[in-house]
Amino acid sequence: EEVIFYANLTYRDAAVPNKDVAFQIQGPSNPLSNITVIQTARTNASGIAMINFRIPWPTENAEIIIFGTWKAYASADIAEVRVEDTLTFEVGWIVEILSIATVDADFQPQTIFGKGTYVGVELVLRNIAMVSKMVMLSVTAYDEIRVPFGNIMIDDFEMQPGENYTHYELQIPEWAAVGTAMVNASAYTAPLTEGGVPYCPEVSTTFLITVRNVAILSVVPSTTSIVAGQTVNVSVVVKNEGNNAETFNVTAYA
Repeated sequence: EEVIFYANLTYRDAAVPNKDVAFQIQGPSNPLSNITVIQTARTNASGIAMINFRIPWPTENAEIIIFGTWKAYASADIAEVRVEDTLTFEVGWIVEILSIATVDADFQPQTIFGKGTYVGVELVLRNIAMVSKMVMLSVTAYDEIRVPFGNIMIDDFEMQPGENYTHYELQIPEWAAVGTAMVNASAYTAPLTEGGVPYCPEVSTTFLITVRNVAILSVVPSTTSIVAGQTVNVSVVVKNEGNNAETFNVTAYA
């Protein structure tokens, strides 16, 4: 993005026109490549000097090189007295999905889900701007063979500055393939049909789809004829025909 710097040069509250102001901007310190921009601009009739440049995007390790706190300096001399000012600003994804995780109905981490159940998706997002941002969120789930089986799109999610949390649920259909599934989440500036572009890279996580099938195979009483007051024993055979361990109650009633 383009960054514009303004310096307002005054002497005893009066504008100082036609004066050169030096600017120096330094990118965040990193072990790969440190960025420095140095320019000079002359003040206009209102005492304003301005420079501009665009944040670079290197072909390799761009996030390491440019993301972080940048520092800017401006200086000039008035009557042989040096005057200066400084500021800092952050460079990064304005809106970023920090993490994605699958959870159960109680919002606890869970990575194994059966067919016909719901997989909860919890997103942690961050807005580094000083104002709220409108975001279009897309969450899509795929089964083992990359067949999509669920999608949620929120066109008008309002993100306040700082970290934001949101939660969604997707039902796993019976036809979904058993195995390792994936859920992806993306954030856009607007719906794509309305000119939206990504705010940040897509994030994803995996979970396991299993077959959950507990069946009652038989219910057999110890006798079919008995005197009132005597005891009947009932034998129940239950089988777990799925591939996931199950814990449950078996209830008999008459």
